Amino acid sequence: DFVAGGGLNLAGSLYIGGTSPSHQLQIADTNTTDGRAGLYVAQSGAVTGTGYSLYATKTGASTTNVGGYFSASGGTSNYGLIVAAGNVGIGTTSPTEELHLVGDANIVTSDGGSLTVAEALTGTAVEGKIQLGRSTDGFESVSFDPTLGSSGKFVFTAPLQIAASSPAITFY
Repeated sequence: DFVAGGGLNLAGSLYIGGTSPSHQLQIADTNTTDGRAGLYVAQSGAVTGTGYSLYATKTGASTTNVGGYFSASGGTSNYGLIVAAGNVGIGTTSPTEELHLVGDANIVTSDGGSLTVAEALTGTAVEGKIQLGRSTDGFESVSFDPTLGSSGKFVFTAPLQIAASSPAITFY
């Protein structure tokens, strides 16, 4: 074990668990102990402002910059990233929901799969809506409101156009 209480300054690369590093900091761990992490970072204590346990950034005139790359393979179950607590923001530095996306999204299912948006079954009325699109006045174009009627209803607040063939049919 090595302990550096006042900091550690190195010129060159640091390789933990091997020799001949190909990166500035490289860690190799072949330990097979259950629950062991190849890299474990813990930060505690009261911080005035924002405290970071792990902060990664990539800048520069590269063809492609990647701030973080996570991959898991070879196991019975493989998870590239698990966020056990806290909100995740994509395109925002201040997420207000468990998943907060600012910008466009492209959701692709494989093998004819489907996208499911669901609330855990609690035996009580489901709150909230599924909304698709927005009209220019700020109202959703199509939504499913589970609070309407006994099993919910689709609500169209903008013109509905059915264009299976030409000419299209528009309902106002």
